[in-house]
Amino acid sequence: MTNPATGQTTGQVALASVEDARVVIDAAAAAFPAWRDTSLAKRTQILFAFRELLNERKGELAEIITAEHGKVVSDALG
Repeated sequence: MTNPATGQTTGQVALASVEDARVVIDAAAAAFPAWRDTSLAKRTQILFAFRELLNERKGELAEIITAEHGKVVSDALG
């Protein structure tokens, strides 16, 4: 990864193989029936908990977005 604002390399990302992708897709397909059968109330609870986790780390996530995309922090915060 390269910070477009500075040209500095900020990290490296390994590409997944076709087999890695198949494993992940198969796992998602296997998990889907249980998710589909989960009540709306429980799914809502899970998604709201995820939202809270994102909000708790909003500043950190904005800094990452800033470094990866060259945005200013205020833009990354939304």
